[in-house]
Amino acid sequence: MALWVDNIGWKVEEGRINIYVGGQQPNQKKSVGSNILNSHVDIHGNKLLGYF
Repeated sequence: MALWVDNIGWKVEEGRINIYVGGQQPNQKKSVGSNILNSHVDIHGNKLLGYF
């Protein structure tokens, strides 16, 4: 994932991004079972993408 930095442009920062898929809305009463899949992506190093 990239983030916008003023006067520099887009930049990819090192770190971990957690990904969750499935489930239901927060505070929703469960009417059926809901499977939630989760994983993560590790980003190593930084990259300046600039303006585009």
